[in-house]
Formats: sequence, C-alpha cells, structure tokens
Amino acid sequence: MVKVKKELLVFFQNNFSKITFFLFLLTLPVQLGKHFWPPFAFILGLRIDYLSPTLFLNDLFAILFIASYLKQIDFSFLKSNKIKLIILGITTFLIINTLFSKSFFDSFYALVKLFEFTFLGLALFNFFRKEEHKRLLFYGLASGILMESIIGIWQFIIQGSIGGFFYFLGERNFTASTPGIANASLNGELFLRSYSTFPHPNVFAAFLFISMALIIFVVKDLLKTDKIMVFLILGLGIIALFLTLSRLGIILFLIFAIIYLFFSLENKKLKLLVFITFFAFLAWIFLKTDLFYRFTAFQEEDIAQRAQLLNISWEMFRINPILGVGIGNFLPSIPKFASNFNNILLIQPVHNIFALMGAETGVVGLLGVICLCFYVLISLFKQRKYFLLLLCLEITFWGNFDHFFLTLQQGQLLLTLVLTYIFANIN
Repeated sequence: MVKVKKELLVFFQNNFSKITFFLFLLTLPVQLGKHFWPPFAFILGLRIDYLSPTLFLNDLFAILFIASYLKQIDFSFLKSNKIKLIILGITTFLIINTLFSKSFFDSFYALVKLFEFTFLGLALFNFFRKEEHKRLLFYGLASGILMESIIGIWQFIIQGSIGGFFYFLGERNFTASTPGIANASLNGELFLRSYSTFPHPNVFAAFLFISMALIIFVVKDLLKTDKIMVFLILGLGIIALFLTLSRLGIILFLIFAIIYLFFSLENKKLKLLVFITFFAFLAWIFLKTDLFYRFTAFQEEDIAQRAQLLNISWEMFRINPILGVGIGNFLPSIPKFASNFNNILLIQPVHNIFALMGAETGVVGLLGVICLCFYVLISLFKQRKYFLLLLCLEITFWGNFDHFFLTLQQGQLLLTLVLTYIFANIN
C-alpha cells in the first residue's frame, strides 16, 4: 500500500504540468467562479458583470499550470536588446495608461488579467513546442467538445436550461421566454439558441469552431488517433455549432471546412463528391428551413445600438488619441461620452475589438496590436502554413463584429490558447 502511494506521488509530481494543462482545457468552457462587487464594478448604481473581479475555476488550473511549468519556460528571448526595449516600452505605456485612466481600479484589474494571460501564453507556447503534448491537447479539446455539445444539444431539445449539476458548470437558469435571452426565428417559430455553459451562444460557437479547427491540425500529426472517435467528436461539434444559430460561427466554420477539405483531399472524384454533398446540404437547409432569413435579416434596434457604440468608441479615441481612456475603462467611460445617455442597454463593450482597443489604449496600443497581427499573418504566409493563416484571418474577421475575445473570460482564454498554438508553429 505504501509502495502504491509512493508510485502515485511520483507519477503526480512528474506529470503535474500535464495534469493541470488537461484540467485547464477541460474547465475552459466552465463559468463556475466567485464574483466580487467592489464599488468600481458598478455604473450608475448597476452591477456590471464585465467589471466584476472574478476568480474562475479555470483561473486556478491556469495558475497551477503556469507554476508547474515556470521552470521550463524558455526566457532566452529576453537576452535580445530589441526585445528588452519592446517589453520596457509596453510596460511603461501600460503604467502611464493606467495612471491616467478614468477608473484606476478597473484598469488595474484589467492589467492583472493581462499579466495572467501573458504568463499563461508563455507556458502554453513552450508546452506546444513539444510534439508529445499534441495528443494531450487533442484529448483535452475533444473532451470539452463532447461535454459542451451534449449540453448544448440537450438545451435546444428541451428549449431551456437543464439545471441540477450543470448549474455548477456555469449553466444559467433560462427558458426561451426569459427576458434578454438569445432566440432566433425559424419557420415563424421562436427557438432558444444553444448556450451550453457559456455566457452567450456566439461564445459557444467560437469555442466549438476554434476547438474543432485545432483538433483537425493536431490529428494530422497523430498517426494512432482513433478515426471513429475523431468523426464522432467533430460530428457532435458541428450539430451543436448549428444549434447555436451563430451567423459568423457557422459561416466561418463552413468556409474553413470546405477550403480544408478541398486542399487536403488528393482524390479528385472525392473532392467533387464532397463539394456536391456540401452544397446540396446547404441548399436543402436554406430551402426547407427559414435559415436564409436568419442569416440575412438583422434587427434595426441591434444595428442602431452597435452603431451608437461605435460612435462612442470613436469619440473616446478622438478626444484621447494617444493613451485612450484607459485599459478596461470603456464601460465606465460610456456615460460621459454618450450624448443624452438614458439607455442602460448601452452599457456593453463595442462589438469590434479594434475599436475597443483604440478607445482604451489610443493609437499607440492599436498600432502595436495591428503590427503584431501583420507579423503573425506574414510569418504564416511565408512558412506556407495556410490553414493556420486561414484560421487566424477568420478570428480577426470575427473580432470586427464581436467583443468577447477581449471582454469575457472564456473568449480571452480561447484567444490566448489559439494564439500561442499559432506562435508555437511559427518557426
């Protein structure tokens, strides 16, 4: 018995980073966390979830993973004087940006999260550089897709939340008639869009899309992966993705899938069969259902609201062109920049990550991020990693129409995961 305990302890110590990495992936979709409500998390007396400092379960596993992998992180890049100068410049800018922000504590909390994701990215970058870890990435993402897809499909069938144990995974109590819930009209009937354990169906769609794309990349390098398991996971993921009724999520995944299949298949007849099946399937969906209306009709109220938020972000950028209003300060600044502010529904981030960065960090931060994007895209193109390039382009495109990659915990973790995977594959 003592010998078994010792062997288990040794195994746990030797594989602690792998265990915490897997648990991090498994809990990435989970919303379970402890929210805190200090004064800076309120606007006009209202609690704002985006501003609430929160300790999520996946934060704990992320921190444990960072701690377990800290000694293995390669910091040799810090020897470069150029890199040192860039880091010094970024650090100086962020300190000044925070000190001159409207709400210092909102900026400070945003910096803490940025610090966490930076070290998580460094740990993941080094973790992904080892080929032996690809199988672990596959199983972690596959488990997440399986769990979240079953929950999402179940919710769509019963048109409401499942409840019970799933509440502790982050599922909220809702039905199709809950005020403010995301619904979609199909064939004249209102349907609840699948949430799974995510705060919005669009975030769920992003998780499925990115996870399935990464699985496809990883499977290419895993010779012994069970193909039946891969098709089962991808099949469930695709069904769940369609049930989110996320316009961008579905369209971008279909574009990615059809391009991937076209260039991956060597048999011309098989390529033709795939194309015919694909377009026949799309034609059936759009002719037999009301999905065409779903993908072409937009509510005037939503468009007007998004346009107003874009105008507000422009005003913030125009008046504070160098530093912006401060990282994490878009929401606290809205009442000041919104003319005749009387709509609490406007207290939400602008649905464009570049407009959001421009408003919060000014031209300095925005140009820095744009330069980084171009560096990644050009590097992927030069190294002929076209599928990763396609994924990167689609995520960038998505960011022009939504904000969750920068404002929600699960979106931030997804972005950190996919970016570090891409960086790890840039030679």
